Amino acid sequence: MRLLGPRAWGLNPIIGAPSLGLSSKTKDAGSKKLEAFGRIVSNLMAGGLILLSLFTLVVLINQGMFERLVISNNAQSATYFWAPYGKACKLNAHGWVPSSCTTQQSVATTAAAWTSIGAVLATQWYLELQQATALHITTCLIGGTSAVGWGAIVFVAGYDAFPECLPSNGAQPIAGIAMLDTTVRDGSGVYFLTLYSDLNSSMQTVIEHTNTDGTTQPIMSNPFRSVIRPDGTYENDELGTDFIILSTPLGSRYTVDAYCITEIEVVTGLGLPGWSQGFRPCFHSSQWCGIGKHSGHAVSPCWNCGHSITNASELIFLQVAFIVLTLLALNGDFYITFEGIRGLVAGKPVLTYAVLSGLERRKLLIVLIALNAGPSLLYLDVSRIYYFSENGYKICWFSALPLPLPNKCVVYSAPIFLYASVVSIFIALCPMSNFSYANNQFSAGLPALSMYLNNATWPSGSYIPNGIPTVVQLFPTTILLPAAASLAFSILTATIRHYLATNEWLLSLEWCTTNGFVTYCSIPRFITSLPLQRSQAIKIGNKMFCRPSTMALLGYASVTEKDVDHHGVVPYQPNHKAGETYVVSVYALSLALLPSSFACLRPYVVGTVNENHFKPAKRNIDQLEHFRKYRYTRGNCVT
Repeated sequence: MRLLGPRAWGLNPIIGAPSLGLSSKTKDAGSKKLEAFGRIVSNLMAGGLILLSLFTLVVLINQGMFERLVISNNAQSATYFWAPYGKACKLNAHGWVPSSCTTQQSVATTAAAWTSIGAVLATQWYLELQQATALHITTCLIGGTSAVGWGAIVFVAGYDAFPECLPSNGAQPIAGIAMLDTTVRDGSGVYFLTLYSDLNSSMQTVIEHTNTDGTTQPIMSNPFRSVIRPDGTYENDELGTDFIILSTPLGSRYTVDAYCITEIEVVTGLGLPGWSQGFRPCFHSSQWCGIGKHSGHAVSPCWNCGHSITNASELIFLQVAFIVLTLLALNGDFYITFEGIRGLVAGKPVLTYAVLSGLERRKLLIVLIALNAGPSLLYLDVSRIYYFSENGYKICWFSALPLPLPNKCVVYSAPIFLYASVVSIFIALCPMSNFSYANNQFSAGLPALSMYLNNATWPSGSYIPNGIPTVVQLFPTTILLPAAASLAFSILTATIRHYLATNEWLLSLEWCTTNGFVTYCSIPRFITSLPLQRSQAIKIGNKMFCRPSTMALLGYASVTEKDVDHHGVVPYQPNHKAGETYVVSVYALSLALLPSSFACLRPYVVGTVNENHFKPAKRNIDQLEHFRKYRYTRGNCVT
C-alpha cells in the first residue's frame, strides 16, 4: 500500500502537510505533479546551458575565435565612415603642385612627411602622369570624427577632374587610389601609405583571397606599401601591417594580439551605388576608351584584419576543464533529477527541486559557472574586430551580505534573476550600434603617431603597447543596469508571491533557529532565494522538521546502506539494514554510490539522520564504510 502523509516523508506521526517537492496522491496531486515537472525542466535547462557552452566553444574554434584573418570591407560609402575632405591637391612628376593643397589637407601630417607623401605618389603614379600634365587628387576621410574615434586619409586620383569620395552613379574613372594611415616600425610611429596604380601591370592580377573562416574576397595583387617617418624620410615596406593592437580582457597571459594588413580589394560584389574604377583614357578622343589592358577593376583600399591569442591552447583546455568540472559538480543534481523523472513516469513519490533556487548555497558551483563564463569576456573583445567582415554574457550572481536582520530576509527568485539577466544583457548589448561603437573604440587607443583631421588629432593605425579598454569597460552601465533591473524584478515578483501567501513582506526565519540541520548549514542573511517559509517546514509538537527537498536545495543528498538491487525510484524503507541515513554533499553523491571496488573514493559524510534527528559528523573523520554498498534515498524530514 502506498504511504501517504508524514509516513511518506519519513515521519512516524500522522500530523503534517504535503511536502514541497514530494508528489503524493492528494486532491491536488495534478498541480503537485505539474510543479515537480516544472522543477525538472528547470534543472534540465540549467544543465543544457552548460552543454551549450561546450557546443559554443566548438563553433568558436571552427570560426577562428583563437586565430583568424579576414578581409574587412572598406568601400566608398558613408556606411564605412567615408566622407569628402577636399578637392584641391594636384600632383605632377615632382610631387604636389606648389600651393595646390589646402592647409586643412596638408596639416594632416608633419610638413616634411606631407612633402614626401607627394613624392612617393608621383613616383608610383609615373605611368599615369605620362598621360596627363597633372593628376587631380581628391582627399577623402575615413572616420576622423568623435563618433568613430580614429581616422585615415584616402587619395583618389583623376586624370582631368576630381573624383568623388562618395560616388553614387555607378563607376567613376580614376587613375589610382592610395590610403594613408599610421603604423609602428621599430617601436616608433610612422605614416603608412598603401597604393594602387591602374597602369602598373604588376598590380592588375585579381586574387581570390580565402579568409580563415572559409569565405572568399577578390583582392588586387602586389599593392605598393611605403612607410614615411615624421622627418620626411621614407622607404618601401615589406611587412604591410598596421592597427597592431593589444587587448587583455583576461590578463596579459591571454593577450589578444590584433593586427591588419592593408590590401586593395575588388568591390564589385558589395552592391554599392557608386565606385572608383580604373579606366585608360583615350586622349585622341573626347570619350573614354573604356576598359584598357590594365584597367577596369572596381577597387578600394581595405584591411585584412586578424588576431592571435597568446596561450590559446591553454585557454581552450581550461574552458573545457571548467565545463567538465561544472558538469561533475552537477552530477548529484542530475542523478536526483533523473530519479525524479522516473518517479513521475511511474507515478511514485519522488523528490524534486530547482537547483537554481539553491544556487546561493552552492559556492563551488557558482565559482565554476563564473570560470566557465570568464572566456566570454575575451570573445566579446575579439568579435568587435570583425565588424566589417562578412561573418561577423553569462550569468551574474549575487552574494548575500550579513546585515543586522537576524531573523528576517528579503526574498528573490534566483531563476528569474539569472534568466532575466542573461536575456536582458544580451538584448542590451546586441544592437549593431553597440557593435559598431566597440569596433571603433578598438581602433581608438592611445596613438604612437596621430593624424590631424577635422581640426583634431586622431589615432590612425599606430598605437602604444598599453592595451585598450575591454568591452566590459566600454559598456558598464549597459551590463549593470539590466542586471540590477533583473534583480529588482526578481525581488518584486518573489516578494509579492510571498506577501500573497503569508501577508508578510519579509521572510521570517525564526523556525530555522530551532532546526539543527538548517542551523548547521547556516541561516541566510539579508536576502535569499531559498524556500524557507514556515509553511515549507513540518511542525510536530514543538519541533520544526526540514523537508528533503529543502535539504537538496541546501546542497545535500541522502544515501543509505543497500540491501538488494532496486529498479526505478527507491521507496522509503523505515526498517533498512543500518537504521540510519547518511547525509553527503550533493557534489559527492555519485562517488557515494560507487561499488565497493572504488570505495577509496567515497566521500566523508556530513552527518547522519536517525529517527529524523540530524547528528553532524566530525569533520574529515566519518566516512562511508568501504565494505558496504550504498544507494540513493529521498531522505527523511529532519530536525
